[in-house]
Amino acid sequence: MLNQCFFAGIRDIVGGRSGAYEKELRKAREI
Repeated sequence: MLNQCFFAGIRDIVGGRSGAYEKELRKAREI
């Protein structure tokens, strides 16, 4: 549940930049 909220926030901030979104997604996976 927390991850969904977290990713939704990133998606909201990044918007259409799928590249930046993927980078954040990978960073979140490492944590």
